Amino acid sequence: MRFRVKPPLGIDFAPLQVTKDEPLRLELEDFFESIATRRPPRVTGQQAMAALELALDISAKIEEHAAVVAQTLGHT
Repeated sequence: MRFRVKPPLGIDFAPLQVTKDEPLRLELEDFFESIATRRPPRVTGQQAMAALELALDISAKIEEHAAVVAQTLGHT
């Protein structure tokens, strides 16, 4: 779902067109096609590393939060 703010104080929602498929498979297919056709891949190595670092940071924060909640509730 995509949204945008409309003055004054309004929000407009619009559905996004999404291809229903397995994301990793699509990314790998694109990567292999880029090798075969010698075109740059849609996702660069730097973008992939940034996405992985973000995912790892999010996972760490989730684990950290879960530990704080468990400690707060006395489930340590």
